Formats: sequence, C-alpha cells, structure tokens
Amino acid sequence: MTQHSKASILLADDDPAFRKQLEAFLEMRYDVVAVENGKSALEGMKRRIPDLVISDVSMEPINGYELCELLKTDPKFCLIPVILLTGESARKNKLWGLGQGADDYIVKPFDPDELLTRVENLLRIRRLQNELFQTSYLKSMAGLVGGLSHEMNNPLGFMNGNLVALEEGVRRLVQWSQLLDAEVSTESKNRLQEKWQELEIEQFYEEYDSILAGLKRGSERIAGVVKSLRGFVQDGDYDESRVSISDSLLTLTHLLNSPYVDIQLSDDLDENEKWPIAVNHALQHLVSNAIEAVQTGDDGKKSPPGHVWIHARKENNLIVLVVRDDGVGIAEEIRSRIFAPFFTTKPGHTGIGLGIAFSVTLKYGGSISFESNQNYTEFTLSVPSGL
Repeated sequence: MTQHSKASILLADDDPAFRKQLEAFLEMRYDVVAVENGKSALEGMKRRIPDLVISDVSMEPINGYELCELLKTDPKFCLIPVILLTGESARKNKLWGLGQGADDYIVKPFDPDELLTRVENLLRIRRLQNELFQTSYLKSMAGLVGGLSHEMNNPLGFMNGNLVALEEGVRRLVQWSQLLDAEVSTESKNRLQEKWQELEIEQFYEEYDSILAGLKRGSERIAGVVKSLRGFVQDGDYDESRVSISDSLLTLTHLLNSPYVDIQLSDDLDENEKWPIAVNHALQHLVSNAIEAVQTGDDGKKSPPGHVWIHARKENNLIVLVVRDDGVGIAEEIRSRIFAPFFTTKPGHTGIGLGIAFSVTLKYGGSISFESNQNYTEFTLSVPSGL
C-alpha cells in the first residue's frame, strides 16, 4: 500500500449474502477481493498480497483462527493486519482469536461504521510501519552506499588517469615505430617484421581503438554508478537552488529527447511556481522509467512506443505531479519493492532511481505513490508549495 493509493482488503466469509453485502460496503473505499473460506483466501494471497484481511471465524476448510495463525507465522504475511468476525461473544473466544495473532476481533452483528473505523486505524498503523521501515532502510543503506561510492571513486580516478597514460604511451610507440621504419636498414626491417608478426603487434594496433573505447565506456559506466550513489546518499546536502516548475518540465522533455511525452499544466499552477532542483532529479527518474516502459514490451524486447503524460497541478498547499504511461505495467509480485535501493529487473540498471525519488520526496515533506496494472502505470509525487 502506498500513500494516497486505494488500500486492498481480502474478505473471507462463507455466508454468500453477508459476504456480498459487506463487500459492497467496503468497496466504496477500498479495493476488495471476497472469497468463501480460508483455503481460498490463502490461494488468493499467493496471487496478490492485500493490505488487510477480514475473516469470519466459522468456515471450512480452514477456519478464521487457522487462517490467522497461518498468516501470522508466515514471514511474507505476518505484518498484514487481520480482523476476525464472529457470532461468538464469549470472552474466551475473543482471547483465543487474539492469541492466534489477530489484530482485532469483532462480534456480529456489528455497526458497519465501527468496522470502518477499526479498518482505518489498522491501515493507518500499517502505513506508519511501512514508512518507518522505508525511512530506516534508506538511512541504513545511505551509510553503506556512501562508503561504497567513496571506495569506488578512488580506483575510478586511478583507472581514468592510467587510461590517459596508456593512450599517450601507445601514441608515442606508434611514432617511434614509424621513425624506426624510416631509419633502419632493409635487413633489419626484415628481422623486425618477422618479430612484429610473431608478437601479433599488427593485430593489436588494429584492435587498439576498440579496446580503448571499451575501457572508456566501462569507466564512464562506473562513474555514472558512483554519481547515482552520491545522489542517493545525499541527506541535507541537496542543491537548495530553486527553479521554475513549468520551465523544468519543458527542459526535462528536451533533455530526454522523446516525442512520446505530453505535458499538461493545470490552470491553477502559477507559471512562476518554483521548487528545489533536487525535486527535478526525482521527476527525471520517474519520467525516464516511464519512457523506457512504453518502449519495452512485457517480454523485455522493444515494442511500438506508447505515450507518457506528465500533469502538474496545485491542490490545496501541494504541488501534485502525475507521471502516467501506457506501458505494460509493474508486475504484482515486485510492486512492494520498487522503491528499495538497488532493486531492479532491468539488466544494466543500478536500481537506484526510484529510491532517489522516494528519498528526495521524503526530504521535502512530500509523498510518492503509484498505481499500476497490465495497461498503465501512474506515479503521483506531491510536495508542499512554496519550498
């Protein structure tokens, strides 16, 4: 569950009429999947992990108590809040349910608004847990990444310096061989030519330019990774200069050089509205990901490009940016990890971009969320106005 996105609830109850009624009530605010028993609930959770589970106690196969115990002892599901519903009001039954790890226990019949309040409370706690974990994780990673980027930067400088020396050294050797060729006797040239062929120096000269180019590309790649690492670990040291939001969006599309980006600015967004340049970097990562998504199919191969839309508006005291693409979407099984540093499913990528976007947004008191299915992905980034 991401902030501002629609929370998902798995509802398990073997009474069709009650299940349908409660599902309709909850669907006014949540994304609800309803099943008839605990077994179906477990099977459904293998396909999609919900934000909260509501389960009746009396079901077969796998009743509510058993379902709760199975979830709370599974590392994948143990932090998901569980509410048990029952017609049994005895105190010992409530204690038994709570003893199985249930987060709340409600006796039927109940006030729907009371259930809604309890659901909201548990979801709020879950959100806070997620945010706390994400923030702690990012800070822990920042220390590791900071040291890693420093350790990589020193040998990188050494490598670049030696590449320059290598290039200059080979250039001088070529000059020397040309001079030698002009000065030595024919007999000496023949002997040198034999040695030249024996040592395959001609082949080295032919391959030298491509070898050097490959080394430079590798060095530039490492330099890019180090730069990304430094961007990730910045905490309180961001460039605090402020830039026009509308100018930033236009500049960004020119830099990305893509004909598939459509920018829309809301009428209520002052053209002189500004934000810190670091937020630009966060936006750049979101747009770059979106452009790549519409140019790559779900098999990882290039596909006919789709489109990316960027919409900026002012909402109360927030600047809200929406980046939407009509690509293949984010797979369900990886959605909970996309903001984690270094997590990527793309070969050759560092997996830092969305971590930076998350870190920057939190730094300025904002929020970032997303929605996705097989037809689109939409990220929403919000930061306070007047930063």
